[in-house]
Amino acid sequence: EGIKFINPPDGDYIIKVLGFTVNSEPGYFDLEVKSIFAGVEGYKLSHVDTKFGDENATSGTYLNATTVHSFEKRTFDILWTFPEETLDGVYSGIFVLGVPEAQKLIVISADIILDRVAPEINPGITGPAAITSNRRPLITANLVDSSRGELSQNAEIFLDGKNVTNIAAPSITVTTDPSRGNGYWVGQLKLVPSAPLSDGGHYVEFVVRDFAGNVEKRGWGFTVDTLAPRIDLAESLMMGVVTAENEIRITGSTEPSAALTVYSGASQANVTMWDDGTFMANVPLVDGDNEIRVTAIDSGGNV
Repeated sequence: EGIKFINPPDGDYIIKVLGFTVNSEPGYFDLEVKSIFAGVEGYKLSHVDTKFGDENATSGTYLNATTVHSFEKRTFDILWTFPEETLDGVYSGIFVLGVPEAQKLIVISADIILDRVAPEINPGITGPAAITSNRRPLITANLVDSSRGELSQNAEIFLDGKNVTNIAAPSITVTTDPSRGNGYWVGQLKLVPSAPLSDGGHYVEFVVRDFAGNVEKRGWGFTVDTLAPRIDLAESLMMGVVTAENEIRITGSTEPSAALTVYSGASQANVTMWDDGTFMANVPLVDGDNEIRVTAIDSGGNV
């Protein structure tokens, strides 16, 4: 419930609430009280062309110079200019409707929400610098409007410069903030490319808006890599080796970012790998034939 005092005189006020049933032990309800004071710049009517011809464009008011018949419609815009230093928040104001012949004026109060904080965009799946072996990867962005809870469904997604919003899946629904109630506080945008992407770098960009018209953009690059990492071993190993030792050292090279494992039968060897992708491993041997397996897995999961 709410009550507003418009330009109230100084004094003490007693507010008595009637007509409500409040449960006891204990019983509470919320009552918001606002006071709207004179002395500040209020609403202004914008200049619009009307067929009535009774607008005073200088003062931004309408004069009672013509007869307006019952149910005859006229429209106008109401402007309220905030000083630049005004803090974001909820501001109350009034505007008055009436004509000199009327015994009373119609006083209408209105709340203006000043919100200049854009929503946040946080990377989700397939985020910045991600490497994937999937040519049609799931790409997501998590959205947050912590200031007002007014995320708009009017979002856009661009992939490699092309607008792909029509194949995206926005999920922006009403949720509840414990301290501020219901609102569009969080959301998510999902994209799965309609056609397989080529190997190499790609760029995705998200554009998100709120009800106040604030816009936030965020994009990032990711890489599609479907090629298995190459492994190069010393030539002598490829030809087969006969040795009387119970251990053999193998050397080679692969992709610098790959994860490398070396096995001889069921025994795993200790591997030393350098930043340039070269590696060395001491592999245990048993009498007879030994099969050595060298496996490399790159950042995209290719083997």
